[in-house]
Amino acid sequence: MDPTTLTTTTFTLKQGAVKINGVVSTDGTVVSFNPNNSLLYGTTYTATITKGAKNSKGKTMVSDYVWTFTT
Repeated sequence: MDPTTLTTTTFTLKQGAVKINGVVSTDGTVVSFNPNNSLLYGTTYTATITKGAKNSKGKTMVSDYVWTFTT
Protein backbone atom coordinates (compact mmCIF):
# COMPACT_ATOMS: atom_id res chain seq x y z
CA MET A 1 0.00 0.00 0.00
CA ASP A 2 0.98 3.61 -0.54
CA PRO A 3 0.59 4.90 3.03
CA THR A 4 -0.04 8.44 1.80
CA THR A 5 -3.34 7.26 0.27
CA LEU A 6 -4.67 5.96 3.60
CA THR A 7 -6.59 8.87 5.08
CA THR A 8 -9.87 9.43 6.93
CA THR A 9 -11.47 9.41 3.48
CA THR A 10 -10.09 6.01 2.43
CA PHE A 11 -10.14 4.35 5.87
CA THR A 12 -13.28 4.22 7.99
CA LEU A 13 -14.22 2.51 11.22
CA LYS A 14 -17.85 2.03 12.19
CA GLN A 15 -19.89 0.55 15.00
CA GLY A 16 -22.99 -0.50 13.13
CA ALA A 17 -23.90 2.54 11.03
CA VAL A 18 -22.10 5.00 13.33
CA LYS A 19 -18.74 6.27 12.07
CA ILE A 20 -15.95 6.35 14.64
CA ASN A 21 -14.04 9.61 14.32
CA GLY A 22 -10.29 9.56 14.62
CA VAL A 23 -6.97 10.36 13.04
CA VAL A 24 -5.10 8.34 10.43
CA SER A 25 -1.36 8.89 10.70
CA THR A 26 1.68 7.51 8.92
CA ASP A 27 5.23 6.88 10.03
CA GLY A 28 7.20 5.62 7.06
CA THR A 29 5.31 2.54 5.89
CA VAL A 30 3.29 2.14 9.11
CA VAL A 31 -0.25 3.52 9.14
CA SER A 32 -2.22 3.91 12.37
CA PHE A 33 -5.79 4.84 13.22
CA ASN A 34 -6.29 6.52 16.59
CA PRO A 35 -9.96 6.98 17.52
CA ASN A 36 -10.96 10.24 19.23
CA ASN A 37 -12.59 8.18 22.01
CA SER A 38 -11.77 4.76 23.42
CA LEU A 39 -13.43 1.83 21.67
CA LEU A 40 -16.07 0.05 23.74
CA TYR A 41 -15.25 -3.32 25.31
CA GLY A 42 -17.00 -6.35 23.78
CA THR A 43 -18.19 -4.36 20.79
CA THR A 44 -17.98 -5.33 17.12
CA TYR A 45 -16.53 -2.79 14.71
CA THR A 46 -16.24 -2.76 10.93
CA ALA A 47 -13.14 -1.32 9.25
CA THR A 48 -13.03 -0.42 5.57
CA ILE A 49 -10.25 0.58 3.22
CA THR A 50 -11.92 2.02 0.15
CA LYS A 51 -11.04 1.77 -3.52
CA GLY A 52 -9.45 5.23 -3.25
CA ALA A 53 -6.39 3.71 -1.59
CA LYS A 54 -3.50 2.81 -3.88
CA ASN A 55 -0.67 0.31 -3.90
CA SER A 56 2.98 1.34 -4.03
CA LYS A 57 2.80 1.49 -7.84
CA GLY A 58 -0.14 3.91 -7.82
CA LYS A 59 -2.81 1.40 -8.79
CA THR A 60 -6.14 1.75 -6.97
CA MET A 61 -7.77 -1.20 -5.27
CA VAL A 62 -10.31 -3.16 -7.31
CA SER A 63 -12.84 -3.22 -4.46
CA ASP A 64 -13.19 -2.06 -0.89
CA TYR A 65 -11.45 -4.22 1.73
CA VAL A 66 -13.75 -4.73 4.72
CA TRP A 67 -13.19 -6.64 7.97
CA THR A 68 -14.74 -6.82 11.40
CA PHE A 69 -13.27 -7.25 14.85
CA THR A 70 -14.52 -7.32 18.41
CA THR A 71 -12.76 -5.50 21.23
